[in-house]
Order: sequence, then C-alpha cells, then structure tokens
Amino acid sequence: MTVHHDLKAHRFRLPSEEGEARLDYRVVDAHTLELTSTYVEPGRRGRGLAARLVRAALDHARVEGKRVIPACSYVRTYLLRHPEDGDLVA
Repeated sequence: MTVHHDLKAHRFRLPSEEGEARLDYRVVDAHTLELTSTYVEPGRRGRGLAARLVRAALDHARVEGKRVIPACSYVRTYLLRHPEDGDLVA
C-alpha cells in the first residue's frame, strides 16, 4: 500500500479494498500545515496505518520546508514517540 497525497482534499490517503485510512490537514499559511485528524476503519486498526500516514505527512512537511501544528491527538502521540521530528512542530 502506498500513501497518496490528495492536494485538493488536503488529505493523505491509504486506500484499499477494505476502505480508506486518512489523515486530514489544513493549510494555515505558506509555511504551516495543521494536521487535524486521522481515521482508520475499525477493522484495519492496529496495523500501523495511522503511523504511516503521519510519517508521510511529516516527510512531506520536511521536504517542502513547512512546519506542522499537531491538532490531532494521534499526531501528538506520534510526535512524543518520535522526538527526532520535533523540529517540525510550529
């Protein structure tokens, strides 16, 4: 499975036959993304899909020279577990 970045919808997606896991974000300004929510269908939880979505969003922010606001509780928890990405937090 590959994470897709849907620029129009402001969403990172992991589609499958079982449904779609997603991480939504809001563009705050030219340098900042607010990571607002993650969702994984109940039957797909526990497989690391949300972590893959957050990793993709953080990698995107780093490459684009952007900072993130971790509004989503899962994203905040992820960042606590991965302090090496703390420099991305606005």
